[in-house]
Amino acid sequence: MTYQPVPQLVYYKRPSPFTPETTARWETWFEGIPLVLHEAPYSKWVADLYNSDAFDVQISTWHDIVQTQELPSVLLLASGDEGFGAGDEPIEDVVAKLQSHLRAGNTLLVMSGGRYPLFYPGGGTEAAKIGFHLRMTESPKGSRFTFDAEAMPGLDAWTIERGGGCRLMTAEVYPDAASYESLCRVELPDGTYNGDAIAMVQPGGGLGDGRIVYVAADLAGYPDREALLNAALAYVHRLAEQTP
Repeated sequence: MTYQPVPQLVYYKRPSPFTPETTARWETWFEGIPLVLHEAPYSKWVADLYNSDAFDVQISTWHDIVQTQELPSVLLLASGDEGFGAGDEPIEDVVAKLQSHLRAGNTLLVMSGGRYPLFYPGGGTEAAKIGFHLRMTESPKGSRFTFDAEAMPGLDAWTIERGGGCRLMTAEVYPDAASYESLCRVELPDGTYNGDAIAMVQPGGGLGDGRIVYVAADLAGYPDREALLNAALAYVHRLAEQTP
């Protein structure tokens, strides 16, 4: 007998959790743009996108990404705890590849279901090399997530029932950014601003016009995941249309 390993996503394939109208829309938006997903273990975001059957999904390792001659205009990193930096991962090559991707004016979409890509090693120092910074903070029970009505329409504000540590974007960690847009503001129970669960940044400088869009792990618990994903992907689609 010959043993052939089956990727987790294939083994645990499920029917699409989304309406045909929504998946047809996503398929139209991202036609010709493959979504590169990191290998296991996977987050809920990855399972959602894979099971939707709306995308040309390429299950890849970091080595695959480095060796790809031309990356798509939208590069999706959506793993849960990808163990970046473990074993023989080509850290320097990955950083250089993602820097080149951004310099070309492309978009990096980071949908985090756990430790965000490039978090290890060095507590985020490798991520910082590609211009990606997050702030570790606490969002206690009662924290409120409010979406930008123009950029992320149709999403109701959400108050979390279970708090904990979270990684959020803030404009203050990008003092030299060419632009920064808050798409989902997070406030503590007392109304104090705590950061952004969804945001877009153009780090600028040597990274040119490239954009990083971040969707925090906390939003995996949002009640209407279809509406949330649709709004986030619509936003990224608009960015992709602006890429020369």
